[in-house]
Amino acid sequence: METSELIRSAFEYYQSGKFEEAANISGEILKVQPDNAEALHLSGLIFYKRGDLDLALKNISKSVKLNPNDADAYYDLGNVLQEKGQRIRAITNYKKAIKLNPNYVEAYNNMGIALQDNLQIDKAIKCYKKAVKIDPAYAEVFNNLGVAFQEKGQLDEAMTHFQKALLLKPGYSNAYNNLVEAVQGKGYEKKETFKKHNIYAVYRGFYGEDFILESIKSIHDHVDKIFVFWDRTPSGKITKCIYKNETIKFPKKFDNGVEKIKGLNSPKIELIYDHQDTGDNQLTHFVNDVILPKYEKPSIIVFLEVDHVFRNDQIKKSIDEFVEEDYVFATTNQVEVWRGLRHILPERPNKVGAVFCNLSKLDKIPATLRHGGILVMPKLSSYVHNFSFAVSEKVMYWKHLLSIACSEKSGDAPTSENWFEEKWLKWNYELNNKNLDYFEGNENKIPEAIPYAIQELPELIKEKHFPEQG
Repeated sequence: METSELIRSAFEYYQSGKFEEAANISGEILKVQPDNAEALHLSGLIFYKRGDLDLALKNISKSVKLNPNDADAYYDLGNVLQEKGQRIRAITNYKKAIKLNPNYVEAYNNMGIALQDNLQIDKAIKCYKKAVKIDPAYAEVFNNLGVAFQEKGQLDEAMTHFQKALLLKPGYSNAYNNLVEAVQGKGYEKKETFKKHNIYAVYRGFYGEDFILESIKSIHDHVDKIFVFWDRTPSGKITKCIYKNETIKFPKKFDNGVEKIKGLNSPKIELIYDHQDTGDNQLTHFVNDVILPKYEKPSIIVFLEVDHVFRNDQIKKSIDEFVEEDYVFATTNQVEVWRGLRHILPERPNKVGAVFCNLSKLDKIPATLRHGGILVMPKLSSYVHNFSFAVSEKVMYWKHLLSIACSEKSGDAPTSENWFEEKWLKWNYELNNKNLDYFEGNENKIPEAIPYAIQELPELIKEKHFPEQG
């Protein structure tokens, strides 16, 4: 067998974890050709895997002298030197690998680690950023970027990058644990104290006339300012959808929510028109691009949907607990009220309620994805009532059509076309109360609606819909 074929076979053994077989072949080659650069390289890798760093260093060093154009050998030599704690020499060899292969993403990543270990964090961040520019799907680099920003005390940037790592690799335990630590703010001093709770509430509104007034009133006396960002056009330039084999055009105006908010005449409320072509990170944009440049920085931001309504005891409990626990982010539990207001849906563990953010720990808001929070948040013991399934027939109709159109546009799980009529409009507790989820294939995730005591509803809802209950 030709030497090149033997080398190829040995590397295949090595890559499949059969180090003994790889060592035997490379050893036989080196007996005959002691200056075979590839065999020396492979032999060094095997010693490295076995923990013999000195022999690994000796063999790979000899390999790069014999073949100074082998980018992989320089990269592996850098790894051995990094393992031996010789960071400066490791960085030198990573640079040589990158010079030979400018797109050597692993070399950029490992050079970043070596620089970070050498307390050159800003240079490490530059390396990581070059790595993700080459390979935007490299989850480990995003995690390393997060750690670097965490070490600099920039929690907002750290959380953004840990989330990117988890979106690319959902089971990535290191990124998950790092995000948990960042969210809880462990090991970081406050940038300012909570001597005064300057609290802003932020809504993103598209439709919401049914419950927006009750929602605002339920938090009005507990916050210093209320920002309502509203829009008339759905994200993604969606203007119509196909429903029941017909093209349905969306109206220019879905409801009178904005007019109702204006009618409150509250100096705390700021109504701001803002159109975004994507639903991703809208709240990040609202805070970082609109609120922080123009208004005094608050200590707390609370994000709410237009259908969220707090009970009096629960809004106070939420704020008190959030401050006491000193979280960076946290979310409430939520009670999802079904149509008719006398039933609720069983608790869905992954659903996000109102989201609280401690801006005294952050320079700006990190990526908040689509639900207004981050991927990993502790849950407060408090809860908010969510009335998104209890809106009027007109509002639910348009919400349903928008959901169909948006799922088609984004490629998300498709909304069941028949859900509005079959599951919601014709819902009956006794006769038609099974598998209520609106996404196709997920129906059993909401198995049924269950009775709920009117007395447990927020005071403002009881006052409006059940005045006889007193």
